[in-house]
Amino acid sequence: MAIDPIASLIDALATQLATALGSAVSEVRRGWPESPTSLDLSGAPVISIIAAGPEEREACAPRVVDSSTSSGVTTYTYRTALLSVRLQVDVWAAYKAKLDAVLPAIRAAFTNALPRAGLWLTQADYYSRPIIFTLEGGAYDHDGDTAASAEWRRTFEVSAETDEVVQTTHPVLSQLDLEITTQDPDGSGDVEE
Repeated sequence: MAIDPIASLIDALATQLATALGSAVSEVRRGWPESPTSLDLSGAPVISIIAAGPEEREACAPRVVDSSTSSGVTTYTYRTALLSVRLQVDVWAAYKAKLDAVLPAIRAAFTNALPRAGLWLTQADYYSRPIIFTLEGGAYDHDGDTAASAEWRRTFEVSAETDEVVQTTHPVLSQLDLEITTQDPDGSGDVEE
């Protein structure tokens, strides 16, 4: 079980994009390319995903969102905050035509829950919490050297929201021995039923 909800949501998005885009991209990376030479742009475009700013946490009253019992212990999962994160999704290609060809499929990959907007996923490695990704915008990032260096890039700004949770464990009460002694209110010993 992952303990970092941000790494978990980046993993979920990377897996979704790799699945949705298939051979239209050669790779979906978690993190920024270390150097331009680490990108193999000879084939299909490459996607990289990074956290693009500080996360925001909106605390909420703890609410049980899951519980399970095993070996005499109950584990409760509490939602304690709404976590919002800004992501940057970059699409890299050797030629602008290759880049432009994959952009409609990328935009389409961010909608899976019509009539609701956005991409709705579940974090497989963070307590099965839901995530909502929303494509916010973006732009081409190129200059006079872009064509000469064969490195075109399109950046998408993405917002992601999920729960931040805490787990607690409690022993299960398996047997309760209870003895009840009653006495009638007037002390006569006769109890009416």
